[in-house]
Amino acid sequence: DDVKFHLSDEDETISLPERQGYVFFSKNGSYGALKRDGSVAIDFKWSFIDIESLNEELVLVRGEDKKWGAVNLKTGEIQVIPVHSGLRSFYNGYAQTYQRKQGGHDVLWGYIDAQGNTVCEPRYVDSMPFNKKGFATVAFETSGDKRWGVINTKGKTVIKCQSVLPIYFDDEYAVIYEGKV
Repeated sequence: DDVKFHLSDEDETISLPERQGYVFFSKNGSYGALKRDGSVAIDFKWSFIDIESLNEELVLVRGEDKKWGAVNLKTGEIQVIPVHSGLRSFYNGYAQTYQRKQGGHDVLWGYIDAQGNTVCEPRYVDSMPFNKKGFATVAFETSGDKRWGVINTKGKTVIKCQSVLPIYFDDEYAVIYEGKV
């Protein structure tokens, strides 16, 4: 449903789309968010807010210096300081973060927790979110081929990067491909 707001400096009412009880928009070139009652949820000081990232009460924000962090929607406080070149959404308490390789467009992936602590420095050429049991599928590049493995929430290798396809989990088993695809 859209939420209607009356603009105090103009004689008009506007309708804006709601997302999980919040309205995100740009005001004077800076992004922020309002609650349904019109009170400020996130200060209008960000160069961008990734509303698609809204997960686990955290939304990704980009500062003027193009660094990414996260704001807690319930408190409006910065929960992850914007120091990351890039972030993906938080899942199960962790987010993927990346750093660009020197002199290139390629990136290396790592992980942070919901407080912004580094779990694993960016060193993987590809990665997937942590699952509910605390495992994430990651890839190294070896002789031009990606090899997939698994790490835990401490950043320790659980399954060596050897699978030619990403490793998928169900409740009890992991599927590993060791041959050619």
